[in-house]
Amino acid sequence: MQRGHPVRFLARYVGAVESHTLLKPDLVPLRVTGKCGQRLLEQTQRQWPRLGPLWRYLKDYRPDVTIIRDFGAYTDLAVMAWLLTHRRKFLLYTQGAKYRRTFSWRQRLAARVMVRWLGGGWFTPVLYREGPQPFTLEEVDFVPLIFEPQPGLAKDWSAVNPRDPLRVLCIGKYAAYKNHPLVLRAVAHPDLRDHLRLTLIGECSTPEHEQMLERCRILVGELNMENRVELHGSVPYEQIQREYGRHDLLVLGSNRESCAMVILEAMAYGVPPVSGDWNGSACYIEPGKTGFVYRSGDLNALVETLREALRRRADLPEMGARARAYILQHCSGEAYYRALSDVVRRRLGFSLDD
Repeated sequence: MQRGHPVRFLARYVGAVESHTLLKPDLVPLRVTGKCGQRLLEQTQRQWPRLGPLWRYLKDYRPDVTIIRDFGAYTDLAVMAWLLTHRRKFLLYTQGAKYRRTFSWRQRLAARVMVRWLGGGWFTPVLYREGPQPFTLEEVDFVPLIFEPQPGLAKDWSAVNPRDPLRVLCIGKYAAYKNHPLVLRAVAHPDLRDHLRLTLIGECSTPEHEQMLERCRILVGELNMENRVELHGSVPYEQIQREYGRHDLLVLGSNRESCAMVILEAMAYGVPPVSGDWNGSACYIEPGKTGFVYRSGDLNALVETLREALRRRADLPEMGARARAYILQHCSGEAYYRALSDVVRRRLGFSLDD
């Protein structure tokens, strides 16, 4: 948008705590149907859009490039059908790793169909999972995530008293895959409980979320951590951004998360993150230098990583500064635009600057 390109964001639903200060989404007109799950993501994946209004929307706007998020919802199929019949350019965005131990024949075929046969492009913001991997597909490109921090909210390490407990922040909706109980059990470990204070903030907008929040409350009581843990439900995004400056470490317990944006947010505000190695955005962390990476789902591994963070507490300000510098250089709006422009030029055959 800053380059003068008109941009529209077409979404199936809007999350309870999403911020749309830069771009307000247009909602896909969906057909009414029975619920297919508790989460809006699940409910809307198997809802067909109203094809007439959707295709009129696309016809009126006539996008030069359409970025399709994943390819698992009926809406994606309807949009792709319109793009192909009208010979419009497209890019597929997924959060699968570019580099992997191996690729199945289905993955290889999908990449060839999307890029070579249909003339589109395919990009991901995830380089690898579980550490660097040896193999990639030529058809899949890497474009980094983008995050530009609000000015004046960076962590002020000079105001931190090193004799106080380390203030740990955990952010993520109260869903099972976020694995908040893992974080609670880790900070309750006998070697850590007197040295850490945890704040857990998560979206709580569905029955699933409410059940997980109650489970976390019960677990806090069972662990005798009432005076060491704060649990919060849905919090406005603007307030969440200020929380980074009030904490010393971000910790995620996710087992198998595609790509957690909070890792980049914490790094951008100068707070070192702690992430499981299966989390897609863990590839943005340089272990021991800009944050910490542990084996996903492993309580002992997380406890040992938090021990290391405590041993290296004096290094955390420098780690935070390096993390912030990395995001400002590699995940800025300018960096994203350069990477996306390169994909458009190589895959779709024209320049965004024309």
